[in-house]
This record gives sequence, structure tokens and C-alpha cells, in this order.
Amino acid sequence: MFNNLLKGAAWSVGLAWLSRFIGLFSVIIVARILTPEDYGIVAIAMIVMHFIQNLSSAGTSQYLIQKTNLDADDIRTSWTLLILFRAFYCAALFLASGQLSIYFNEPRLEPVFQVLSIVPMFDAVKNIGLFLEEKKINYRPVFMLGLSRKVIGFAVSVTLALNGFNYWSLIYGEVIGCVVFALCSYIYLPVERNYLKPTLVNVKFQFSFYSWSFLQVFIGFTKSKIDGLLMAKYVGSSGMGEYHLSSSLADMPSNELATPITRPLYAGLAQHESDSPQQIQLAYKSLAAMSLIVFFLSLLLASTSEEIVSILLGEKWSAIPAVVSILSTAYALYASGTILQRLLTVQAKVKLVFYLDCISFIVIFAIIGYAAIEFKTLLAISYGRLLSSSIVLFITIGFTAQYTKMRFLLALQATLPSLVVGVLSYFVTCYVFTFIDAFVFIILITKFVLYTIIFMLGMYAWSYFRRFQNYELFFVSNMWLFALKKVNKGR
Repeated sequence: MFNNLLKGAAWSVGLAWLSRFIGLFSVIIVARILTPEDYGIVAIAMIVMHFIQNLSSAGTSQYLIQKTNLDADDIRTSWTLLILFRAFYCAALFLASGQLSIYFNEPRLEPVFQVLSIVPMFDAVKNIGLFLEEKKINYRPVFMLGLSRKVIGFAVSVTLALNGFNYWSLIYGEVIGCVVFALCSYIYLPVERNYLKPTLVNVKFQFSFYSWSFLQVFIGFTKSKIDGLLMAKYVGSSGMGEYHLSSSLADMPSNELATPITRPLYAGLAQHESDSPQQIQLAYKSLAAMSLIVFFLSLLLASTSEEIVSILLGEKWSAIPAVVSILSTAYALYASGTILQRLLTVQAKVKLVFYLDCISFIVIFAIIGYAAIEFKTLLAISYGRLLSSSIVLFITIGFTAQYTKMRFLLALQATLPSLVVGVLSYFVTCYVFTFIDAFVFIILITKFVLYTIIFMLGMYAWSYFRRFQNYELFFVSNMWLFALKKVNKGR
């Protein structure tokens, strides 16, 4: 079982990294061709479409995966409900496209929404067997199909962009990629025809499951995208384009690098008795390890954002390095709190996690909403995201300390050293290079080396003065060595 989990995680991580790399490479090429205004139109449309996709599929895969005794009626009912929900939301998006374009003050969005309204429907009719493979912890089909979708979408988008199709190049790339994924899912993975017969036999129980999942998805997605939605409303498509691209770059250290690296830490929490000293101790170490990785990477990105943007995107995006620096720190703060939410989930305190999400949503909406309405600038909304992420992290630590045996001060002690050392390393690095003028590649490499040295010295000094016996970085390394030893024994 452990070997299967590791193999499944490997495919999952591989898909995340490779898909992100292809997507980022596509964005870099297209961003050099398109204007921030064109890119903003696509960003607004994608947020709305992904919102609909998440709402309409809430709970489908989770229900099939979590149920122990799964029969054909369960599978057929899930597939039928998914199609019905997607059909409803597709029609709603198509009919509301005019009103949405008015809300966002962008008439060009109306035909874009109408074209994208077919995407959720094609996603709904994909092979239901993909969910069953996930239940078996076999992510290879999803990996291969996801890779095909990314490659084809990338090729279409870049080709059309080079031929003057402006923002439509990304829209058509998304549509064609989705159609290819749905069609190839039946070619790559055979499915029993019995599963493709519509039925609503088990609709009552599944619908109640979806209702709870719907609330969680709604709160979670809105919480993560509220800044983009407000940016589109109050700053316009050009500002939205700059903010969305900044967000995509800033989110990489927290979402695509640190999370896969620390994934073995999550599984370890479930191996101990709920709220036992061993589980709480592991939670402290996991929090320290996650904080060490995300703050190091995120503040490294913040230190080098100007050079990275200059090299990858060009002068037309010169306004976004400051936004990337702020958002990368904000996302690192948010990522650190995921360990604590995982601890609550492992202890079966799911309702508490939902309440925590609701509180976090209110804080984020209030702060970012005020920044968007009052100031209407990229930097104001970015600082709003940073402030709200800081408050949410403290609330999450306090919430976890209240309902578990974790202590508030010890949780802060696991989080703050990496943050403080990272911030100091960032300011020292930026200050030193205010006196240096050199070729951009040389500055980038030198900043990387200087920041890394300062951060390592700072963490060593903290560890020395606090007399820590277990360094967080060694802890992460030991977890992965343990996982590799298990795989070798399995062979």
C-alpha cells in the first residue's frame, strides 16, 4: 500500500510540475506577444470558467474515491449528476455572458464567455474511469492525458498568437485542449459500457454529499480568487492581466515546488493516534519544514523578481516585479497554514476546517475588498492579500491551538524564524544591489548566491542560539530518505 501511495504521489507531482512548466512556458511566449490588456481578458474569463467547473464537479471524484463499497449504480449516478450539473452551468454561463461583460466593464468578454461555455460540458463527458483509476491510486492515465492536453493547447495557443489572434489564441488553445482530453480519455482508457448508462438511482445520498462539498468549494475557490475578481472589476483588463501574470509567477514556490516536496509529511500525520504527543510533535516539525522551504523559495523569488521578469517577459511587463515580490510572500504565509488545516482534517475535525475557511474568507474579502474599492491599484490589492494572509495564518494557528493539543507559542516558534530570516535576507540582498550595476544575468546569479548564503547563515545562527537538536532541513531530507528505503524494500 505504501509503495502504491508513493507511485501515485510521483505521478501526481510529475503532472503538476510538467504541466506547470509547459503552462508557464506557454504563458511566457504568449505574454511576449500579447498586451497586458489582452492577457487580462483571458485571465478574467478563465477565473469565471474555472469557478463554474469547480462548482459543477464539487464532490464527484471525492465521493467515488472515499466510498468503500462502490457499485455500478454509484458510478452511473455520479456520471449522470456531473453531466446534469455541467449542462446547467454551461447554459447559465452562455446566457449570462452579456451581464458578466457589463459587470466587468469589458464588452469583448461576451463572445469569450460564450465560446468557453462549452468547455465544462466536454470536461463532464470525459471517461468516468479516470476517477476509478484515482481510487486505485493510479495517476498514470490522468498524467498522460493531462500532458497531451497541455502540449496540444500550448501548440495551438502559440501558433495562433504568432499569427495575430491576440487573446483568442489562449481561448482556442483551452477549448481544443479540453476536447482532446475528453476524446482521448476513451481511447487511452477502456471503460465498461455499463458505466455510461444514465441513472439517478443513488441520487439522494450523493446529492447531500455534493451539497456539503459545494459549500466547501465555493468558499475555498472564492477565498483564493477574490483578489482577481475584484481586480477585474475595479482596475480593468490591463491591470488584471498584470496581476494575474504576477500571481502565476508568485504562486510557483508555494504551490508547485514546496507542496510536492513536503507531501510525505502529510501522510505521516495519519500514522499516529489523534492528538497524541507523537502526532503533535510531527505537526510542529512539518510546520517548521514547510515554513523553511516556502519562505526560502518565495523570498528568493521576491529578491530576483525584477531580473526574472526582465529576462522572461520583457519591458512591457516592467510594472509587475513589485507585485510578484509582495504576492510571493503572501502565498508563502498561506501555504504554511495548510499543515495545520491538514492536522485538523486528519483528526476528523472537518466542520472546524469549514468554519476556519469561512472566517478566513471574511477576513480576506474585507481587507482586499477595501483595498480594491478605496485605492484601485495593483500594489494596494497586493498589500491587501499580504495583510490578509498574515492575519489568516495567525487565526489558523490560534484555531488549531484551541481545538488540538498544539501550543500557540510553539507553533509560532516553528513558523517565524524562517519568515524573519527570509525577510532579512531579502532586504540585505536588495540593499547590496542598489550599488551594483551589471548585466542582468550576472545580477540574477549573484543575487541568488548572496541570498542563499545569508539565509543559510541566518538559519544556522537561529538554530545555534536556540540549541535545536533537529534542523528542519535535515528533517525534510530524512523523510524522503525514509520513503526511498521503503520503496527499495518493496522491490
